Amino acid sequence: MEQIYSNTERRDDERHVPGEPAFWIFIVGEMAMFGFMYLVFLCYRFWTPENLLIFEAGQRTLSQFYGALNTVLLLTSSWFIVLGLKAARKGNASEGKVFVKLTFMCGLGFVFVKVFEYAEKIQSGYLLNTDAFYQIYYMYTILHLMHVLAGLTALIYLIKNCFKDDCRDPNNVAIIEGVASFWHLVDLLWIGLFTLIYLMV
Repeated sequence: MEQIYSNTERRDDERHVPGEPAFWIFIVGEMAMFGFMYLVFLCYRFWTPENLLIFEAGQRTLSQFYGALNTVLLLTSSWFIVLGLKAARKGNASEGKVFVKLTFMCGLGFVFVKVFEYAEKIQSGYLLNTDAFYQIYYMYTILHLMHVLAGLTALIYLIKNCFKDDCRDPNNVAIIEGVASFWHLVDLLWIGLFTLIYLMV
């Protein structure tokens, strides 16, 4: 017999836009903004031979290990938030909360690594006014760090409010989906920054 679902309950395999559809306007806007920033970086880097030398020299001063570590942290956190969302859809509040807490810990680890990297660069004399490369490095990565902090704040909200006995409620799941979508955006934006700033030769 086919299982009947109420109007307020959504099947796990039902196709739908995660979160509130209007929230995707914000996500697309953020992607467009960072896409423009990536284009500016590429244009500025290859504009003149002098710029190319400055950017290559600046990139050699960065630690690819820190960048790779932060990439692993965010990729792992995205996996955890997916597991947390799946648990919420199944009504398993305690398991979902654990996965969201793990997501938060990975995000917090990203912040600690980034702050340590900033401190190391400042102590070495690489400041915002050092050259064009470090102007872009600080502006882009600090803007992304602000997104990470916003995401961590949203995760705290989920931990405190969204994993209760009624966590499978569609409105509640929509909130978790929205935060998860934003967190995936933060991950995606960092992969772009890591590739451009740390790896491009």
